[in-house]
Amino acid sequence: SRGKLMADKIRRQLWDEPISMYVNKFANGTFYRRISPTSFYAMMANAPSDSQAANMINTWLLNSSRFCVAAGGDFRNNRDDCYWGLPSISYDDPAYLKPGVWNYWRGFVWGPMAMLTYWSLQNYGHVQEVRQGRTALCKQMKALMTRQWSEHRHV
Repeated sequence: SRGKLMADKIRRQLWDEPISMYVNKFANGTFYRRISPTSFYAMMANAPSDSQAANMINTWLLNSSRFCVAAGGDFRNNRDDCYWGLPSISYDDPAYLKPGVWNYWRGFVWGPMAMLTYWSLQNYGHVQEVRQGRTALCKQMKALMTRQWSEHRHV
């Protein structure tokens, strides 16, 4: 099917083994290594193997210096400037701008990206690391949305 062909292309062409993540590519074929939640979207296409999916979660999602989702969803070890988790670009990327510097796509949490990431992780619920990451992501996003609603009456 068309979906399986696309998943195969993603699997073969966009997996960057040294960093254990799916990445974008430039027209010249080199990898673009600015990692965002969109890198997890390959899971929505069922492109990664189970071991790749587990590595993506452990290396990136559940890493307090990258996507700041604590394993227990309890914000443990998260810095104040990456507290809620799942910033729009990895926290360790030099392009990540700290709070107080306004730039829409350089670190703020985006609800649609969180939802698409959650849906992507859903496809790998049979992988313990992914299940743990999805649960932790849900806890942190729920806390964020609840706090925003309680304090500002909007999300």
